[in-house]
Amino acid sequence: MKFNSVIGLGPKKKQLIKTVNDGHVSHALMFHGPEGGGNFPLALAFASYILCENPGEDDRCGQCPACKQLDKLSHPDLHFSFPFVKSSSPKIETTERHQREFAETVLKNPYLTLAEWELQLAGGKKSIITAEEANNIVKALSLKSFSRGYKFMVIWMPEKLNIAASNKLLKTLEEPTDRTIIILVCNSTEGLLPTILSRVQEVRCDALSEGEIAEALTVRDGVAWNDAESYAARAEGSYSKARRLMGEDEQRSANLEMFVGWMRHCFKVSFTEIFKLADAFAKLGKDGQQQFIDYALEYIHGSVLHEFAGRENALFDAKEAAFAAKFAPYITAGEIGRLHDVLSEGHYLVERNANANLLFTHMSLELIRYFAARKAGHNA
Repeated sequence: MKFNSVIGLGPKKKQLIKTVNDGHVSHALMFHGPEGGGNFPLALAFASYILCENPGEDDRCGQCPACKQLDKLSHPDLHFSFPFVKSSSPKIETTERHQREFAETVLKNPYLTLAEWELQLAGGKKSIITAEEANNIVKALSLKSFSRGYKFMVIWMPEKLNIAASNKLLKTLEEPTDRTIIILVCNSTEGLLPTILSRVQEVRCDALSEGEIAEALTVRDGVAWNDAESYAARAEGSYSKARRLMGEDEQRSANLEMFVGWMRHCFKVSFTEIFKLADAFAKLGKDGQQQFIDYALEYIHGSVLHEFAGRENALFDAKEAAFAAKFAPYITAGEIGRLHDVLSEGHYLVERNANANLLFTHMSLELIRYFAARKAGHNA
């Protein structure tokens, strides 16, 4: 990570570079800031600047052998510790098995959140930094530097240190080995022992501005400026949240496309197309199937609001509202329960690992019956 790759935080970058040039770098720092605000990328850029063999006035050179290693997060003097999910089979008590995965994940997304990491690691199970992992930290820092310069230990999310692990790190934080820098990267200090807080120098990273997030989304993610501004306004200073909102909107658009096709094919009784959609539904996987059914339920409820409570209360975007204008008249307050039951049962059966193709076909037949009755009512 280079300083010029970190979104915003200009004054902090200058301050950190000055401390390096003045020779006033603390042996223990805590980069503290809101989730998605850039404290982790800034910490990586700071460590990389010091490890660079030929740093410039405002950034590392990017060309020396050390920088080539840093580009891959494989520098031998840059160590990481982070939360992980303990396991008894096979027994996992340290981060050793996850080091490469963590580095590759951070390279792809240096604004990684704890929730994203836990979801990737073990489907959302809660993580921890154990006493055994703390022993590994102390051991790693007791070794000599490979480059004969500084060695770094970056502890990401120290809030997840348990009490035993915290206590094991106290002496190392207070009296580290020569030319050792320990960096804690946290979103909250509430879970940290006061004795740890008293041993570190805080580097406070504020939330990003809407303009900084919108520019990053435009330049890095190719988002149109108007959309980028919309995501940034809802992101609460977090680039991670802005990207998550962007992904949710993309998924919502995909769900809408599938839902519209499904309703139209059921209305027209187009079995060939319904069978194609059943195959697509099966390929979504269990989580995707449940998310799609959740969206279908949400859309049907929104259609009722669209029809009876006013379009502004439906919380639809333009594409959703356009289809709702045609779809909503086929939904009535007295009959929505029938549609709700079909989809709710489908959601339950997905959880029970029902055959996805057969389930989708069954739900489609129920919808065909529903629309047949509604068309009869319209024609009467």
